[in-house]
Amino acid sequence: MITMPIKQEIIDLTDDLDDTNVPMNTSNDIVPVTNYGVGSCFLDIQESPMKKMKLETETCMIAPLSICPKNEFVGGFPAVNPIATSCKQFWKAGDYDGNKEGACHDQTVVGMDHVRVHPKFLHSNATSHKWALGAFPELLDNAMDEVCNGATFVSVDVLDNKKDVGSKMLLVEDNGGGMTPDKMRQCMSLGYSAKSKLANTIGQYGNGFKTSSMRLGADVIVFSRGRDRATSMLTQSVGMLSYTILRGTGKEDIVVPMIDYFVKRGGTWEMLVRSTADDWKRNSETIAQWSPYENEQDLFQQFELLKGDHGTRIVIYNLWEDEEGAPELDFDTDPHDIQIRGVS
Repeated sequence: MITMPIKQEIIDLTDDLDDTNVPMNTSNDIVPVTNYGVGSCFLDIQESPMKKMKLETETCMIAPLSICPKNEFVGGFPAVNPIATSCKQFWKAGDYDGNKEGACHDQTVVGMDHVRVHPKFLHSNATSHKWALGAFPELLDNAMDEVCNGATFVSVDVLDNKKDVGSKMLLVEDNGGGMTPDKMRQCMSLGYSAKSKLANTIGQYGNGFKTSSMRLGADVIVFSRGRDRATSMLTQSVGMLSYTILRGTGKEDIVVPMIDYFVKRGGTWEMLVRSTADDWKRNSETIAQWSPYENEQDLFQQFELLKGDHGTRIVIYNLWEDEEGAPELDFDTDPHDIQIRGVS
């Protein structure tokens, strides 16, 4: 058994504008690391109560960070033929120039363009991790920083992709404070670090989230449930960062589909609309089309897997392969360990 001490001086600042003090974990316990299932690592700090949420059957949904004109969209993305074949080797996946016909960018302020970031930046940004296992610490550090928000565990596991039989996915989950819709957008934004001013933190869900997730796989989907400190409103958000979408549709801007929910009195969930219900619907359809999940109901059910009233599930899929077409990560040699294939 491996033991890992938790640094008690870690302070969370998931919102630079929020000066609210949060309770600190003052325990000096050593965290036992116990293996569960294939390639899983589960850091159990203490037992946390779980509240069951009721599911509302009505369909409702939200909008992306960058939106193209509606008549150019089919399922949330331009109706263009894929201009790039899918490359499953990380070090070759950056050979992509985009397609101006499939590109669009919005003017969020009249007369002023937003800064454009080409999808190739997602790949080049991730090359900071020379080998795949080097990407894990970023994700684990982010989860461990949630101790001050009530996190009692962080789990790393391997899942089966039901839409791509035989394909594996990586799961990183914690039961920390979770993310509000605004924090989810900060998580998906490039160059944002909520905790850059603090000496003892690495930048929760900042640039490291993008570099690490994109180094492990071409796509990542994030499910997070959190409570807004100012309004006390409980929300759920789904965000997807997909290199596969951007390459397949010839995008020259990074577009991130997201949907949000909020809980009503009585425990039922409804869509949280930031623009229009139609935009919400398009984002939901886009996520369902390109993610490992079939529909909105399937997406919503992922929140039921959270072990508590708040937390975050990060699912990385379309994992990179080596030159022989085998997964870069080895989940088979040791069922309780994730290794690099071919490295002993």
